[in-house]
Amino acid sequence: MIDHSLNPILAHWDESHPDLFFGHENSSNSKSLLEENLCRKTFNRLRQFHDLLVKWNQKKQLVAHSTLSSIWSRHILDSVQLFRFRPHHPYRWVDIGTGGGFPGLVLAILANQLNEQDEFFFIEANRFKAEFLKQAVRQLDINAIVYHSRIEQLKSLNADVISARAVVNLPQLLTWTYCHLNQDGYGLFPKGCSVGDEIKQARMNWDFEENEFKSWTHSAGRVVRISCLETKPDAN
Repeated sequence: MIDHSLNPILAHWDESHPDLFFGHENSSNSKSLLEENLCRKTFNRLRQFHDLLVKWNQKKQLVAHSTLSSIWSRHILDSVQLFRFRPHHPYRWVDIGTGGGFPGLVLAILANQLNEQDEFFFIEANRFKAEFLKQAVRQLDINAIVYHSRIEQLKSLNADVISARAVVNLPQLLTWTYCHLNQDGYGLFPKGCSVGDEIKQARMNWDFEENEFKSWTHSAGRVVRISCLETKPDAN
């Protein structure tokens, strides 16, 4: 399930030693880690994305101003970790509530290194954030489409993967995911220490297979993989 073929960063990760990357909570360390292990073109795209984000954030908030000094660790590396779960075949990846580019735009930058046939769709209801994403896609030459829309207003996107980071709780995410995921697809959702409660609440209305993986960047964090999603026959 976990793919280590992208770059040595993935090969370094060991589920039995979850503290490996916690030393990179310092943003400059995270930046150095990525620069050392990604190809030059990919890292340069990430750096250009970082600079564009900081510039636009001066006009209106894309990410909290308190996190600007930790973008490389708190946002970029935290997004990079999802790429270890990508499909092996050309895929359609839908990111809900992409906002300032996390995790969707970061993942699209990584994907561009491997296979330009992979498709990314960023769903963003906020007009300013959607315009930022469109500008970033053009400037970075990324294979992605930006929808300035709420996810529930769109027809099914038939996704192989759906991701969302810090958008809503898991029960609501699964409602959206069910409408836009293809039969063999799965969801990837970074969650915090309340993930157990969210999963328990979600199981009241949904049947699904669930796997949890330790976060690269947060000691209490988990990446939750949801597959085989079905509504319960007796759900309200």
